[in-house]
Amino acid sequence: MRGSGSLTVRFTTPHSERWELWLQGQVMPPVGLSIDGRRLASVSAQLGGNSVVPNTLEPLAVALRSGPHTLTLTRGRFSPAPGNGGFANVYAAFLTPAGTAVGARLQSAAPGRWRSLCTRSYEWMEVVS
Repeated sequence: MRGSGSLTVRFTTPHSERWELWLQGQVMPPVGLSIDGRRLASVSAQLGGNSVVPNTLEPLAVALRSGPHTLTLTRGRFSPAPGNGGFANVYAAFLTPAGTAVGARLQSAAPGRWRSLCTRSYEWMEVVS
């Protein structure tokens, strides 16, 4: 988003519950976030990863019913405030059930035992020399 305007994305949730909305991108100017017309937050001055560095911005909690929804990102008009003239690049937006990271723990293995990690699905893997 180089100038003022809105970006709208439609999505469907499989069931009603509390979710966490995660954004991946680099958002310097203030960008308002809303779902179904209900304002969630405004984010700015955030560097939350890109296609090479998969970090995300802090998640936003939201309660959603099952069914279709609309996510809207809105960038206001330019102002002389610091960072306001920069880009708002959002590379990805995704939902996870709230609290899924609770109880998550680091799995590790010696290099010779790397196959022991292949018995489960992981969201992320890092190979360290």
